[in-house]
Amino acid sequence: MACCCIYHGWKFAVDGTVLDTPNVTDPRFKERIKGRTYPVREAGGLLWAYLGPQGEEPPFPHWGFMDQPDAHRINASAIVNCNFVQVMEGLVDSSHLTVLHGSALARTNDSDLDYAKKTSHMQFDASPKIEADETDFGFHYVAIRETDGKRIARVTAFATPCFIANANGDVWLAIVPVNDERCNFYHVWWDAEKPIGEEPLRSAQLTFVGLDEPTLRKYGMTADTCDSPAAMSVANGFGQDRAKQRDGHFTGLDSITQEDAACSISSGTIRDRSQEMLSTADLAISRLQRTLLACARAERDQKEIPALRAEGGRAVGVSAEIAVDEDWRRLVPHHQIVSSTGARA
Repeated sequence: MACCCIYHGWKFAVDGTVLDTPNVTDPRFKERIKGRTYPVREAGGLLWAYLGPQGEEPPFPHWGFMDQPDAHRINASAIVNCNFVQVMEGLVDSSHLTVLHGSALARTNDSDLDYAKKTSHMQFDASPKIEADETDFGFHYVAIRETDGKRIARVTAFATPCFIANANGDVWLAIVPVNDERCNFYHVWWDAEKPIGEEPLRSAQLTFVGLDEPTLRKYGMTADTCDSPAAMSVANGFGQDRAKQRDGHFTGLDSITQEDAACSISSGTIRDRSQEMLSTADLAISRLQRTLLACARAERDQKEIPALRAEGGRAVGVSAEIAVDEDWRRLVPHHQIVSSTGARA
């Protein structure tokens, strides 16, 4: 297979080898140059590219959703107009869910979606106990909530550099920077038993979380609307419906995706952290920041980043009931712990 440049007709092989230069008569000229290429593969409904130095490509991760056919998987994405770290911070912050998503979580009571059933309990406890461990792939943390006499532990895993295994166990997320002030937010759901990638389950899931096309376009979260007046900003009030709020809706935003995005964007495209004051509820956020800073320093000092060599696909999210004296880490026995914070919220 080869590609051709329409400007001068040069032909390139997939590895960058120049096959033909019609406008250069020297037949040996093409032997002195080579196009820059990067390895790309398709897996789990996504295209994966390695953009680093040649010969240093880390092991390709194998995530659970990659084993599922299209009919049993939902792939979706949104564009968020802020730095990618701000989006990741929200994804490892469990205590905001009960507050920010209060109205959305209330809808889970009458929903038949598996996603709704797995998150319904979070509407009742705004101050979960938080613990976090550094792992060989990044870190994991737990949010433990007391609900109806039950102790529910939700473990979320962060795999370096930008992957998150949600505690529902069947949701995988990736936050990939486009530039310093914009990122692509990828979502994958999967179910080995149900054809969630087909209608009506697909649309029901996407609409519930605000990742359906009409809602994304309404808030400027698609490729053709992210630079339009629809994009969330101070000028349009981040799309909040004040009348809806007066009628009792907590945020006045359509769903979970828009609520998270509004909070991430409204703090600035690159949040000023110079005066930031974290609490014990932000334990996982501080762990995320330390993890990312360690990676940045290692890259600066030309040192190896061990987490990139770990098998990130081993990182899983899980939610389950545990006993009062039971260690939540037994839910993820294969996670290799490097150090534990020992802190609690």
